Amino acid sequence: MLREITQQKEAYLFLLLLADPEEEMIERYLDKGRLFVLDAQQQTIAVAVVVDCGDGECELKNLAVAEAWQNQGIGSKMIAELCKIFGDYQRMLVGTADSSIQALHFYQKNGFVYHHTVANFFVDYYQRTIFENGVPCVDMIYLVKELAHD
Repeated sequence: MLREITQQKEAYLFLLLLADPEEEMIERYLDKGRLFVLDAQQQTIAVAVVVDCGDGECELKNLAVAEAWQNQGIGSKMIAELCKIFGDYQRMLVGTADSSIQALHFYQKNGFVYHHTVANFFVDYYQRTIFENGVPCVDMIYLVKELAHD
């Protein structure tokens, strides 16, 4: 069960940095976003930040699972829960680097489809070059998931 954190959000920076390696970028969305955590064995094992974009859209800005807990379906369960929590929205966006092959596959497996690309996002907004899979992150690939309304 996810629980929302409303105070001292920066205490979860150690996990947030797994998905977004630049603290300054996290600070840009952490205060205006809603932070959710998942605990197991008396420790926080996963985090997510979702921001209201207006016009019926929200954006999953950060989703991270502690390394020891990865590849166990926890991220997918978090997305399913977040889609319920944000079910009043029409759609959820998520952005990831063009070189993030695993993340692109993960989000597509969880019902997200390609939406648009922001060219040079990582070049323009990050202070240092980020590498994933040995490739520098350049463009931000946005995916979207339509949220079910019963």
